[in-house]
Amino acid sequence: MDGRASVSVPRGGDSWAFDGRIPKEAQAGDELYADNDFDRGHLVRREDPNWGPTASEANRDTFHFTNCAPQLSVFNQRSWLNLEDYILSTTRRVGERATVFTGPVFRPDDPVYRGVAIPLAYWKVVAFIHDDGRPSASAYLIDHDVDLDAQSLLFGAFKTYQRSVLSIEGLTNLDFGLLRQFDGFSNEETATGDMVRALITKAKDIRL
Repeated sequence: MDGRASVSVPRGGDSWAFDGRIPKEAQAGDELYADNDFDRGHLVRREDPNWGPTASEANRDTFHFTNCAPQLSVFNQRSWLNLEDYILSTTRRVGERATVFTGPVFRPDDPVYRGVAIPLAYWKVVAFIHDDGRPSASAYLIDHDVDLDAQSLLFGAFKTYQRSVLSIEGLTNLDFGLLRQFDGFSNEETATGDMVRALITKAKDIRL
């Protein structure tokens, strides 16, 4: 994301397409979303990569099936949307750049629908540079807070938490390298051995 070069691109007709770089049979298309309450939920938010001279192309690229996941409206709850708005608006307001990594958490007990495992949790890791030149990283997770059966879990209430980069690495088996050193939550967990998380209901709950 580049706040200095961010532009507004009309959404258009939401024309989703298969990613030609990946075998079609490895992707879930319209058949997964037909005649049910699932939305084609953007992983990389449509507006985030819309900057610079290739903004229109970037906007179109977000409408690939490889950039969406089956999400019920509960995943678009206000706190997750507010988090995305906060990240985008902050980069625009201060004219700075940020890198946002995002994706689902895959678990062996994810419920299967039409042959596709449905993730019940999603994460973001955000990296940026403060005005004083200090690198910073933060991580977020939207997840279910109680242990319920699959049907209730799928349609239950979800909460958004700020978590550590370390915890996201543990949930996803990804390695964010040096980013964990610039995340206060990760540093606290390393020092104390205790999990750190903070419930986010509004932008001012975010701790950087």
